[in-house]
Amino acid sequence: VSRHLDGTTVDRDNFDSEGGFFRDNFLPGAVCPINKKLIFLFDEFDVLDRPYKGQVGATFLPYLRRWVARTCDVHFVLAMGRRPDELSTQMLNTFQDAQTRHVSMMDIPESLGIVRQSEQNHTLYWSDSGINRICYWTQGHPYLTQLLSSEVWEMLYDEDPKEPPTATADDVDLAIEATLEQGANAFQWIWNGLTPAEKLALSAMASTGKSTVSRRALRYRGAGKFRRELEMAPESLLKRDLLRRSAEGYRFAIPLLQRWIMENKPVGRVRADLENLRPQAESLFREAKNSFALGDLNDAEMRVRHALAIDPNHVRGRLLLGRIHLSNGNQAEAVSVIESAYRSD
Repeated sequence: VSRHLDGTTVDRDNFDSEGGFFRDNFLPGAVCPINKKLIFLFDEFDVLDRPYKGQVGATFLPYLRRWVARTCDVHFVLAMGRRPDELSTQMLNTFQDAQTRHVSMMDIPESLGIVRQSEQNHTLYWSDSGINRICYWTQGHPYLTQLLSSEVWEMLYDEDPKEPPTATADDVDLAIEATLEQGANAFQWIWNGLTPAEKLALSAMASTGKSTVSRRALRYRGAGKFRRELEMAPESLLKRDLLRRSAEGYRFAIPLLQRWIMENKPVGRVRADLENLRPQAESLFREAKNSFALGDLNDAEMRVRHALAIDPNHVRGRLLLGRIHLSNGNQAEAVSVIESAYRSD
């Protein structure tokens, strides 16, 4: 911050482990006199709301809440991978006055801005068919658009061309496997953010090999004890920009993700993993219930939210979370949670 504002150095000995000097002395002294605004970006901020990060959230969130209340031209952008209704009460209370914006995928002109960067430096040109194929596979997902374009560039330059080559649709398709390999961490990150039922729904859809899947076919492929979860999952996947509605039912928003799931997350394996997760959710629910009976509401909420992260359709867990909200005086949150339990059962 100091280098960005005036280039001076700061005495590290002044800073305390509680963050008081930074918040109350350094920032006001650095920002207020220059009549400018300072913006902090916290990426993947919702990791602080995970059950295993409870102590971090318990100390840092109150600190940040006090900080926000007294800032002098200091602003915050918090990037999260989860929707507001998936966050804990503590997190929501910390930022109850914050404005929220849903960041979706890019439109076609924005995507072309990424793909055609190679044309600006005259290293790779794109045919119309190549451009259309990139747009088909990535559908405007920023990182995947960049990654696939880069893999096409690398593949064509492996042939040591004498002149800047021109990429075609066939070249894009040939680069898919390398893109899936290089982007494995990104695909796994998307996958890890899904609920078990959402994972099963996407795996069942991908296993059909079809571009669109009807509700009926989806229920059939996940028939049995997971039918109810599968019926609910598509709506949440629509909100996550991972599915799109079609005349026949649903389709993958990102065909490249469908290809990765088809190759790496077969439905049989996902169904088996889901079976193994349910005992964990039940155990966490019982622990939360005991904490609630002992009056430790914070521990009870942390454990029941962990259980619901594993099994979002654990009805007794949702009812317990509703009781915890009532005990904390959060009637509106309690109503929302209990209504969601009613809708699922």
